[in-house]
Amino acid sequence: MAVKAGIDYIFAREITYAGAEGMGKGCLIGTHDILLQFPTRTNEGIGNTIRWLIDDKPVREALTEALNDPDLTRGDLDRTLRKFGEKVSGSVLIDFAVVRRLKVKSSLFSRGIYTSEKYS
Repeated sequence: MAVKAGIDYIFAREITYAGAEGMGKGCLIGTHDILLQFPTRTNEGIGNTIRWLIDDKPVREALTEALNDPDLTRGDLDRTLRKFGEKVSGSVLIDFAVVRRLKVKSSLFSRGIYTSEKYS
């Protein structure tokens, strides 16, 4: 059975990316077991922009295409997303199996998802 948005996964198509590949735009996808952040466009130096691709397609387009595949099941979803994460060097994977604390902040001074593998 095909996966459904809001039930099997969430997909934030436009976020601010801050990761190993610099600052820029990105997207975020989460399932019951993982959270994965991708860069879609980052800045490198003055005026140099990197557009990130998965299999020669823009990241958002590749993810949307995979999520709309009627043959993609919930069991295959995490495996497919992990493979996509391996193809994009700036992706950030959060595996809920190892996360002990999770905070989501949205205030004037602090916004983001904060995780820790420690209990305190």
